[in-house]
Amino acid sequence: MAERAFSITAGRGFQIQFPTGVMVSVQFGPGNYCDNRDMGSMDEVAAGRRGCDNAEVALMRSEDGRWLTKECLRDVFGEEESYDDVTSRSTPSTVAKMIAWASAVDLSRLPLIPTYWEEQDAEEAARLAKVAEEAVSAA
Repeated sequence: MAERAFSITAGRGFQIQFPTGVMVSVQFGPGNYCDNRDMGSMDEVAAGRRGCDNAEVALMRSEDGRWLTKECLRDVFGEEESYDDVTSRSTPSTVAKMIAWASAVDLSRLPLIPTYWEEQDAEEAARLAKVAEEAVSAA
């Protein structure tokens, strides 16, 4: 996580750290979910100079890095189902709305959506519990 309010991320974009405890990452370089995605990895400087019409955006809780992108998409745009923890090809208007949310959100009152990894952990725990239950039944 960024220690200062603003940071540049390897020539691919930037991060903003808010007093609310939310960090916003806006990336538009090679490998990010934007129009510059397929540029070679050595083209980070060129991508920065060239700019981009859209960007990948991620929001995270500063204290532990927990993803908050889905919560923002739910609250700002009414998206109940979001596949990923980052957005793809977000417009400047979308990025601005997400930044506004991050600057004002009260994390203590935010209902959290399980992240992909939390869902995977829950599924694995349920599978292991079923295996254990079957083993006990068979014994």
